[in-house]
Amino acid sequence: MVPTPRINWLILGAYILLSLAILIGAIVSPPLRGLAYAPLRDLLLPEPDPIVVDVLYSTEKAAWLEEVVVLFEQADPRVNGRPIEL
Repeated sequence: MVPTPRINWLILGAYILLSLAILIGAIVSPPLRGLAYAPLRDLLLPEPDPIVVDVLYSTEKAAWLEEVVVLFEQADPRVNGRPIEL
């Protein structure tokens, strides 16, 4: 049987270290959650607090703004993994 080349073991070790670093970083730092594997984000990590944006507008813009808010929310915008609420 042919032995596994050393470079393969080095690549495997680097991959495992990188995966562990991203896992720990995703748990500790919310901005890194976007890099984490999707099931990890959905099952293990709590949903980050949303960014709430208050908008002051006149009655003249109310109809337009209500239409645009629906489109904005459908796009599911996020900043560093945090959802944006209007």
